Amino acid sequence: MRGETANIRASIAELATRIAGSGEVERELKGLEREATVKAELTQQLRTRFERARVTSELATQQAPERIKIIDRPYRPSAPMKPMTVIFAGAGAAAGIGLGIALAFLLELVDGTFRRVRDVEKTTGVKVLARIPSVRRPA
Repeated sequence: MRGETANIRASIAELATRIAGSGEVERELKGLEREATVKAELTQQLRTRFERARVTSELATQQAPERIKIIDRPYRPSAPMKPMTVIFAGAGAAAGIGLGIALAFLLELVDGTFRRVRDVEKTTGVKVLARIPSVRRPA
């Protein structure tokens, strides 16, 4: 009887250690199952994308002649193209002179300084009795 009791206790201890280790194994098994599921889904998505890309490529190959239309055949020019330097230089000079005149005219219109005595009299409506001469600093 003591031998059987000892035998049963040894079996109980062995089963307890197996049960304690089975939780870790089960957790690892669940993790591996999740990883396998994710990888299977990823593989399926990649297969679907590959199939779509293949179909698109075949369609592009079949429809390429319909999409590209040649209007004029290419040709090689007989002489190199040069910019018209004289025309550009003349147009630039004319534009510069025109811009300068326009700027000078605009600045003259906006300028509000009095240059003559009669300008002051005309603006104020009063006669000027005296004026302050400009004094230059000695050099």
